Amino acid sequence: MTKVVNLRRFRKTQARDAARREAETRTDAARLSASDKAGVEAAKAERLRTGGHEIEDEDA
Repeated sequence: MTKVVNLRRFRKTQARDAARREAETRTDAARLSASDKAGVEAAKAERLRTGGHEIEDEDA
């Protein structure tokens, strides 16, 4: 009987951990998506500011 109880606890723990990992993955994906969108918007603003031309760095 103890083995059955331990197995049930183990399965509950495994399911909880899997759900937590899935939620973290979704959160990370959403965070990256928001970051990518911000990068795209910044790139668009830079192109508008420079008139679509690349500006060379003076340090380069």
